[in-house]
This record gives sequence, structure tokens and C-alpha cells, in this order.
Amino acid sequence: MVERSRRVFRWLLILWFPISIVLGLAASNIPWGNPNQTHGIGLPIPAVIFKKLPGETAFTDYPAPLALILNPIVILAAGYAVLAIIYLLVHALKKQLPQDPPS
Repeated sequence: MVERSRRVFRWLLILWFPISIVLGLAASNIPWGNPNQTHGIGLPIPAVIFKKLPGETAFTDYPAPLALILNPIVILAAGYAVLAIIYLLVHALKKQLPQDPPS
């Protein structure tokens, strides 16, 4: 039973890699903020931030080209952390439960 759960988690870790890349690239295009105030594109790390400076009429942009690389890495790390916590909880619960119930 333990070997089966290890196999399942191993496959989840392998499958999470391409999924996190797709999610990270997609998250790099999510707009946030109010268009009349400070706003930008990209989550969790903004790819660009538009900010209106005091006394200016136009917005100043602050691009972050590494966001396209860092967003998939952040999502990959978060997913691996969640899977590690689930793995530890499942194995802790398996140690608590009796393996063979008495008949």
C-alpha cells in the first residue's frame, strides 16, 4: 500500500512540472489593479507595472522580463510544497490506522 502511494505521488510530481509551466505563463498575462491608478499585468510576479507619478499625466511603466521565467518557478515550487505536505499527511495517517483489522 505504501509503495502504491509513493508511485502516485511520484507521478503527481512528474505531471505537475508541465502543468506549472503552462499555469505560470498564463498567469503572466493576468491584468490587475485599477486602470486609473497603479496597475499591471502578471501574477504572482508582475511582468509590467504601470504607475502614475505625482505631477505626471502619463503612466510610467516598469517592465520585468524575468517574470516570464519566475512565475512558472513560483507556481512549481508552491505545487511541490503542497504535494509534499499532502504526502506527509497521508503517511502520518497510514501510520495511525491499523494495517490488518482483527477478525
